Amino acid sequence: MRKIKIIWVIFSMILITFIWIMVTHSDFYGFDEKVFNFMFKFHNDILDRIMYFFTCFGASYILIVLALLMLLMIDKKLGYLAFLNLSLSTSANLTLKAFFHRERPTWKLFDEFGFSFPSGHAMIGLAFYGYIFYMIYKFYHGKYKKLYLTLLGILIFIIGVSRIYFGVHYFSDVIAGFLFASIYLLVLIHFTREYLVKWMKLKTIENKK
Repeated sequence: MRKIKIIWVIFSMILITFIWIMVTHSDFYGFDEKVFNFMFKFHNDILDRIMYFFTCFGASYILIVLALLMLLMIDKKLGYLAFLNLSLSTSANLTLKAFFHRERPTWKLFDEFGFSFPSGHAMIGLAFYGYIFYMIYKFYHGKYKKLYLTLLGILIFIIGVSRIYFGVHYFSDVIAGFLFASIYLLVLIHFTREYLVKWMKLKTIENKK
């Protein structure tokens, strides 16, 4: 298992490096534009509203509200962990944006602040919902487990697609965001897995009382 994680990290870093080399050349910029032009063909008022609904789930204010709900309504320790995850992933994304310093697409349909690479919605969204995905996969054994995992997977995917759809990110920004988030999640899970196991054991004991 450890070897698989190491291989995945190395593979992701190679792929991210490849993407960054490519985005500095005009040929890949053309590919990004072609992806947007293809998606632009499907634009209509109804789909715009649907995509905007999903893109909001990657916005910082929604993620903060969700973390707060976890803190107040589910479990304080999980809520604190959600805020820690949100803080770390946001800091990592802002650092990467400042390092790569890539401007947003000129064809964006509405204004967004900050740099473009990697996509914050894609990276932070996967980091946040991906961690919830891991916790459900590892510790939840209810009959709706597969449904929850499927919905989370769809949500993460559509958040990324919505950023390309609205032209606020390049295709390569979103892919890189997902890759960086995958590496980040592996590290986060490695350092918090033991804590989660202890928390789960404690909750099990409390529920039996």
